Amino acid sequence: MRFLLFPLLGLLLLSSCQQPPQKEGHHVLCDYEILSLEAAQAAVVQDSKEGYFEKVQALEMAIQMQLEKATNKRLDLLPHYKEMLQKDVQEFSASEQILLHKTFQSALDRIAAFAPNIKLPKMRLIKTLGSYYGASVYYTRENCIVIPADQLINSSKLEQTLIHEIFHIYSRYSPQKRKALYAAIGYQQIDSLILSDFLQKRIFYNPDGLDLNYAIRLKDKNEQEFLATPIIFSRFGAYKGIPMLQAMLFQFFELEELPQAGQYRIKSPDLGLEEKELNNYWEQIGRNTNYTIHPDEVLADNFTFLAYAASGKPIKSLGPKGKVIAEKIKAIIQE
Repeated sequence: MRFLLFPLLGLLLLSSCQQPPQKEGHHVLCDYEILSLEAAQAAVVQDSKEGYFEKVQALEMAIQMQLEKATNKRLDLLPHYKEMLQKDVQEFSASEQILLHKTFQSALDRIAAFAPNIKLPKMRLIKTLGSYYGASVYYTRENCIVIPADQLINSSKLEQTLIHEIFHIYSRYSPQKRKALYAAIGYQQIDSLILSDFLQKRIFYNPDGLDLNYAIRLKDKNEQEFLATPIIFSRFGAYKGIPMLQAMLFQFFELEELPQAGQYRIKSPDLGLEEKELNNYWEQIGRNTNYTIHPDEVLADNFTFLAYAASGKPIKSLGPKGKVIAEKIKAIIQE
């Protein structure tokens, strides 16, 4: 027994010297924080920046909550919806915190390689089970990146997706840059948009691209030009027992201008056009990505490609036109 005493004391001393992972992190581009369970539960139901909880409709909440029989009164569902979001939040394990520090630092290093002077706000990281959007779906809220538990493994996908989500926060907190970047892929800002009754009930709000007050000038197959906004919405009027992503449709809806300058409404209540029905869409946004449900998604993927290319590990080979668009995006960010 006497011979085992010293190794045992050594182990006790070693464990007492080990510190828990640090919640706070610092990089030359920004500070960041891995949120505790309590802090994350508070943050996930707050959005004073873009007002998600003032916009999300009853049908979308019912589908996320998997409610076959739900009230169509938005304000009645909202408290239960927020409670569901909070219950889905998880505490990061010690090993996950270590992984996140390493990966987030690496992601910021890659961004710094092409945009060393980019202005980023402090960022906060949240872990969720991902039961409502899906187990692989990341999203942002204010300056938070919400990460599904299944994705917290040491992989290149984790780093790439963090860079993509970092762009969404950059865009949200840099309105002038956002306007210029959207214009680089053909989107112009409008003052306001009035949805049809059909879309008002069925619209899904992408938490990474909440702003619908941007429109793009398109041509149909007959070369007829029109102004349109991309919208995602439910193909069903109620929850049908299938995941949200399978219930989703994505179309472009033609706009008509109202007498008040800068104000528009949806021209056709429930009929939009798909990408394959458009002639000049890809010429404007490029073919660098197929993730096109909102201009912020197109830009976030381009941002990720730029970060990896600048750090010497390109993840996508861009065509000549794609390179031109990527360079336009790069120049705006670097200004």
